[in-house]
Amino acid sequence: MFNELLEHNTSAARQSAILNLLRNLWAGVRLASTGRGSVVDFVFSADQVVLLAIATTLLALAGSYIGTVPPRDFYLPAIESLAFRLILTLAFAYLATRFFSPPQRDGSRSDMTPLVVVLFSLAAVERVLFSVLDVCEIHLPILTEDPYATAIGVGVWGWLFWVTFRAVRLTSWLPAGRIALIVWVYLAGLWSVLSAVPLEPFFMTDTWSQSVIGADSIDAERVLYDQRERVERALGALEPQRPDVADLYFVAFAGDASQAVFRREVVSVRKLFEQSFDAGGRSISLINSHQTIDHDPLASSTNLAAVLAGIGDRMDRERDVLFLFLTSHGSQVPELAVEFPPMPLRQISPADLRAMLDEAEIRWRVIVISSCFSGGFIENLESEETLVMTASAADRESFGCSHEADFTYFGRAYFEQQLSQTRSFDEAFEGAKTAIVDWEVSEGKEPSLPQMAMGEKIRPRLSEMARRLETIRAP
Repeated sequence: MFNELLEHNTSAARQSAILNLLRNLWAGVRLASTGRGSVVDFVFSADQVVLLAIATTLLALAGSYIGTVPPRDFYLPAIESLAFRLILTLAFAYLATRFFSPPQRDGSRSDMTPLVVVLFSLAAVERVLFSVLDVCEIHLPILTEDPYATAIGVGVWGWLFWVTFRAVRLTSWLPAGRIALIVWVYLAGLWSVLSAVPLEPFFMTDTWSQSVIGADSIDAERVLYDQRERVERALGALEPQRPDVADLYFVAFAGDASQAVFRREVVSVRKLFEQSFDAGGRSISLINSHQTIDHDPLASSTNLAAVLAGIGDRMDRERDVLFLFLTSHGSQVPELAVEFPPMPLRQISPADLRAMLDEAEIRWRVIVISSCFSGGFIENLESEETLVMTASAADRESFGCSHEADFTYFGRAYFEQQLSQTRSFDEAFEGAKTAIVDWEVSEGKEPSLPQMAMGEKIRPRLSEMARRLETIRAP
């Protein structure tokens, strides 16, 4: 019976390719929304696999455009990210049909084309769903905060399990228990991969445009007046300190609104720490960006001092650790750029930053500064109870500050590549330094010479924390 249905679909595949594509997309929508469907709803052929991949890409492009606010910039490497997602789907279909499906009467294995067609049609629906979520987050920023973001994430992964299960069951005669097992293994692997290499959007809001970040588009008086309430709201959302755990508190600071890379970097790194470093409910972002100006605290020296003081009051100063990440432009003065025209924001010097931390009475500190000439901060910040890392030496520039990038060179090497694999902050730094050297040599750039200073007292505390985080990550 199943073979007869496949023969029926093969015959249908000879009809108009576009009509068959529309038929497959509609069948995917029906399967994704109701769980109902049969093989006769789809048309199975190699050209449909290609057309569905193209349709998924076009839907991702359109959805990413709709899911961002102007001005937008186009991010071409997102095509690699989407291709990677589709390749993972192909790999799953191959393994499911090659190793888990029973052989045919002639000893051959099942054709993987039907499963690929169904999964690709669902991938197209997945792109539409994610675009709808992006639009909802623009109009309802509260959806990006816990517990709403957690609930949405759980719902999306539950939906992926359900539709993938239905796709395999639709195209094979495997028992339901075996299907559930292989789908669970597939999604567990997919979650692990996407945690390290997240899907990138094709369009991002470009905060570089001075026509947007200008006096005509920002009510500076209102924004500055609202800052105290926003900081208090951010601090009020922190979860209580856990007396039986050495908690990690995470603070991120995107100081310069002139380029979107700093905002993107902070958003990605915060997500990494919440997911992989047990910092969920103990993280705060300060961002200078037109995209976040209406709801997030500004990255200003006043707000940073207030946030550090608030965390100092909430944490166990004898046990808990602060991870402070600052990303912006820098100068040889040295100073960290804090810019959001037309608002008059004060630059941050090494002495300013040290004073904020001392006044907050935060004892255990991990500080990462990603900017040009950031090595000039080390002398003021280093202590026996501090680990400080910088993207460059005091007399060197760092690289990667472009409108299109989602990470600076240092941010990509340290956070995206290394800290996705290890929970040791100093080991990640050594790995990142090696990667940065390779990139700079290949591009003929003057070495940025990332710097690290680690106090002897904080070393065993961070080692203990890394071991605890590894046990949380272990299955």
